[in-house]
Amino acid sequence: MTHSDTKLLQILLNLPPGKLSVSERKAFQAMYDDLVNGKYISLSRKQRSWAEQIYMKHELHRNPLPKLKRVETKDKQKAVLDLGPLPLKPPGR
Repeated sequence: MTHSDTKLLQILLNLPPGKLSVSERKAFQAMYDDLVNGKYISLSRKQRSWAEQIYMKHELHRNPLPKLKRVETKDKQKAVLDLGPLPLKPPGR
């Protein structure tokens, strides 16, 4: 598994209610907050191992998150035309 510590904790915290016990959710939330706030750089080996066990227990490795797709909002040429009339060039050049 190649998730970073924060990503792993985000995945676990986004599990539907009832998948994690109240104590697990509190512990993972505290670990996540400490990482995000800069109190710790990474999880300890014991914490990482525990989080990975829960990750494997819920078989999240079998259902990876869908990859995000890039969606362009407008065609580049159309965006240029949407600017409106261009200003005139100054005289004398």
